[in-house]
Amino acid sequence: MALSVEGWRLRLAAVAVGLVALHLGGEWSQGGIASHHFLADPSVPAISNAWGLLWLPLLAVLYAPSIRRRAIGTGLRPRWRPGITAGLVGGLTAGFALAAFVIVGPDIDGTWILGSLLTLSLAFPVWRGETVLGFLTGAMVAVGAMLPSIFAFAFAAISFAVHRGLVPGLTHLWKRASGR
Repeated sequence: MALSVEGWRLRLAAVAVGLVALHLGGEWSQGGIASHHFLADPSVPAISNAWGLLWLPLLAVLYAPSIRRRAIGTGLRPRWRPGITAGLVGGLTAGFALAAFVIVGPDIDGTWILGSLLTLSLAFPVWRGETVLGFLTGAMVAVGAMLPSIFAFAFAAISFAVHRGLVPGLTHLWKRASGR
């Protein structure tokens, strides 16, 4: 029997709390929970990684219904769809790449990472919950869950606009122009 939406919300939130708590516990044992300035600008107030303990579970609760609906469907015979796993793994990979850039520091050029994320957001539907949660979980390793949210939502908005607005609009115009 498939879990209800509330069951999905509870499980996803519990996993998010566990992952953030594990991350914060590791930071605390290394001398304290880190805070980060936006764009590494010390004139901007720092955001503590502890906020992720509220933020990531909240996002998990909000994304749970759409993830469940697309993961197992609403039919009589629910089955797992592999696109959910691909979105989660893709988001984790992108998040880990961003975290690696932050950990290595200024020795490498980070524009290729942001350019790659932009390209991926144009090619794939990265606005979906599993991709955003995967990205935030991967990036949390280096900078917590708060600051990467800015990038995640920016790329998600671009991806949504392209996939749900621009592509269908251009397809419609093409069909009208070609007489189909």
